[in-house]
Amino acid sequence: PPDLLNGEVTSPPMIDMLWARFNASGHAQPVEKIAKHVADAISMGTVGGYARWTLISNIRQHDRVREIVEHLIETAGETHKGYLEEVLKEAFGGSRAEPTASTEAYEKYAEAWRLVVEGEDRQVIIARLREALTLDPEFAMAWRLLAANLRALRDSSEAEEAMEHALRLRDRVSETERLHIEASALSRNDEAALSAFDRILDLNSRDVLAHFNRAVTLSRLGRDAEALDAYDRVIQLNPRFRNAHSGRATVLLRFGRYTESFESFKRGTFGRILEQYLTYGHQKAIALARDSAGRSVYGWAFRHPTNAEAILEATTQCANRLRRSRVRSQCWLYAVGDEVVWENVAPLVSVAGIYSLTFTAAPTCSELPAERRNWTYTARILQRGAALDVVLDGASFWQTPALGQLNRFTGAVFQDRVIFGIRTSGWGIVEEITP
Repeated sequence: PPDLLNGEVTSPPMIDMLWARFNASGHAQPVEKIAKHVADAISMGTVGGYARWTLISNIRQHDRVREIVEHLIETAGETHKGYLEEVLKEAFGGSRAEPTASTEAYEKYAEAWRLVVEGEDRQVIIARLREALTLDPEFAMAWRLLAANLRALRDSSEAEEAMEHALRLRDRVSETERLHIEASALSRNDEAALSAFDRILDLNSRDVLAHFNRAVTLSRLGRDAEALDAYDRVIQLNPRFRNAHSGRATVLLRFGRYTESFESFKRGTFGRILEQYLTYGHQKAIALARDSAGRSVYGWAFRHPTNAEAILEATTQCANRLRRSRVRSQCWLYAVGDEVVWENVAPLVSVAGIYSLTFTAAPTCSELPAERRNWTYTARILQRGAALDVVLDGASFWQTPALGQLNRFTGAVFQDRVIFGIRTSGWGIVEEITP
């Protein structure tokens, strides 16, 4: 079994086990352990948030818990003292509501919040929230977070339905959570939402969600200096809140602080990709497009037989995502292998234009007659940063079972090399030349 008093507390059930130990013994140590995690609270969506909620609930029910917390306040450092004082304030002046009756639902919600903070894919976050709501359909804050993530994916009808559920249930939650729900419903009224965030921060000055949403709203209103201060406050409270780093990067772009902006960008959601990228082998690449508004798309590849194939995969992914996005930029190579090669300038080689390309059969194609071993096509090469799109005039060049006959393929520019590739199930043909 885990060493609850000396080990790391990583989940809501471990908090529950600490309370069980306190109820059995009346000793202060389990409560002190729980209280240490209150400073980690991000709204109600972390182990720290669960610790805060259960501490408030038990202060109301047990004088012994209140006495332990009051003693901790007398001996705590200034920062942690502030957290505990706010817990006492909430216990005696706040709502008596509980966020959910299901510990398992809360654990799913806490996992979703951890993924939000780490900048994980929204579809994964949404899946966790749906699991929480299956366990407890009356979980108001899970509906609120679901609505926010659906809205970010521009799924307006489902987002509105989720928000309606949250609003219907808002009288069952604490004052802070009710204000969060009402602020989310004010997505088209930024000034009113700002007032709601200010009221939340009056109740809990360390509510990271309120600080973050306030920063986003200030940025949307063009109040960039205030937005930058708000993002800095979020990062001070939780340095791993990747979306805060990404938002800060966008604001810094508006001030023309490009170097600082890119450093923040690397700590944001793109930083999660970089951390994963570094764990893979050498045959890998990342391509990135980032515009002056701070919007970005990327493509990445790893575990390929050669770096050339990884470059093709990464630039092709990036170019495909770029076409579907609002990003006004081009795809450039950020890293090849373990080397960062990013420079937001034109590549060393510009190959856009009209060419005659001759394709020669490999020696393994020995059964082909001589007249079919060489084919020449007029080729139009389009270049967008490091990504190439090659279109052949005339007859179809190759075919796949899924797509039929095609007359185009992709390519990439890296340093002084041009790489062409035809993808079937993998990169079936890859040619690397120096123009």
